[in-house]
Amino acid sequence: MASAELNITALTTSGTLTWTNTYTNANYRIESAATPSGPWLPVNNLNLTQGPNNQVSVRIPSALTLPVSFYRVVWTDAPPAQPVGTWIYQGFDPTGALVVTGLVTITASNPVAGTCLFQALATNPPPAHPVGSGDFNSGALVSPNRLNIPLPTVAFLQNNVQLSGQMDLDEYWGYWSYIEFFINLDGQGWTVPVSGRFTARRQN
Repeated sequence: MASAELNITALTTSGTLTWTNTYTNANYRIESAATPSGPWLPVNNLNLTQGPNNQVSVRIPSALTLPVSFYRVVWTDAPPAQPVGTWIYQGFDPTGALVVTGLVTITASNPVAGTCLFQALATNPPPAHPVGSGDFNSGALVSPNRLNIPLPTVAFLQNNVQLSGQMDLDEYWGYWSYIEFFINLDGQGWTVPVSGRFTARRQN
């Protein structure tokens, strides 16, 4: 696990969300969305001070009643991102198992552009995480420390593939996601969001 990573550790049935961070005295905002690709909206604006052991817990009043599937914690006062460089990447499947490793090389920051290479640790069964390589040129810093990178559909044979996460110093972490399209024999179609966690560390 990356040393400076903000990591959600629990969301209980009572709506208590818990996360850890190596930094103390940080401020956070809780956001929710129906799919990993958003849109993400604030659930509660909270200014919290880290407790003992660098762990924070907060009760989300409506966590069990809102029609949403995903929550994230935004570190609002993290240092500004410095994305240019090569990042050693690890991608996890929806169950949390490490399934992909690779490199994300960022060569420009306005807009964010570069290349990526994702390799599966095993091919049978193939991982849900996209595998392959390609160039990207439309990434964006949506806040001083939150970076979204849309990845090329042609290269990964998936729709709306993207990395979305927070970057601090030499750490970049968040979620990969895409939309899976299905159609039955009657011609009826539907979509299913697929996502998992990723971590990346700047290569020295």
